Amino acid sequence: HRPAPALKAVNVMVVGGGIAGMEAARVASLRGHRVTLHEKEETLGGTVNQAAVPDFKKDLRRLLAWYERQMEKTGVTVQMNSAMTKEKMATLSPDVILVATGAHPIVPPLPGMDQEMVITAVDLLKGVKPAGNNVVVIGGGLAGCEVAIWLAEKNKKVTVVEMLPQVMAGGASVPTQVKMMTMDLMKRFGVEILTSTRLDHITKNEVALISEDGALIKRATDTVALAIGMTPETALADSLDSGPHRVYCMGDCRSPKNVMNAVWDAYEIARFI
Repeated sequence: HRPAPALKAVNVMVVGGGIAGMEAARVASLRGHRVTLHEKEETLGGTVNQAAVPDFKKDLRRLLAWYERQMEKTGVTVQMNSAMTKEKMATLSPDVILVATGAHPIVPPLPGMDQEMVITAVDLLKGVKPAGNNVVVIGGGLAGCEVAIWLAEKNKKVTVVEMLPQVMAGGASVPTQVKMMTMDLMKRFGVEILTSTRLDHITKNEVALISEDGALIKRATDTVALAIGMTPETALADSLDSGPHRVYCMGDCRSPKNVMNAVWDAYEIARFI
């Protein structure tokens, strides 16, 4: 529903043009504030652009298109290729800063992370480099399983490695229907799943895994895709703690979860400004 109008309009700066940033900008503008959104890249959407790459995630593309239209309809001033710093903010003097800088993939401190065949799932979806024919996905959360399906659809041989006894069991809760659909798709496309198994190290063209009983498993592979989670990008927000502005951190840069939580988080914060 439409949020209540603000008692006093203020200058609001939103840093980050992902889903949380655009939702915060939309709501703040509807309340009557003067809103400028700064995005460091040349496109809006953040990591949702990569999440929307698989064909079965087409609804995310529709969501991104809707938010881009909302930026125009609600009168948000959008500044692309506009990386923000504490010093730059001081020259713009906003009354309120909404930080939605997102998160970046976790890379574990294990031997072999510098191997050429290692890539984050995010970069793989970005097309930074192509996947080989034999792919091991490290991390069996929803993101890792979806990447596995996307690769298997391209006729890649894919293995998902998960530390927990079940896939999609850690992190943000995954609805039962989504789990069922995802498991069905992995089975349909022949994705191998190794649970209660962890990555030990990586060597050239090979991953070394540790099974639940402590046995060492070695697998030949062309590509290792890391999908073990995201860590908040808080550097900018941390630098502003002692500043004169009202600063609010939202979405993945506060707690990486999913699109629904990013929208709810941004809405609740923006409607109280």
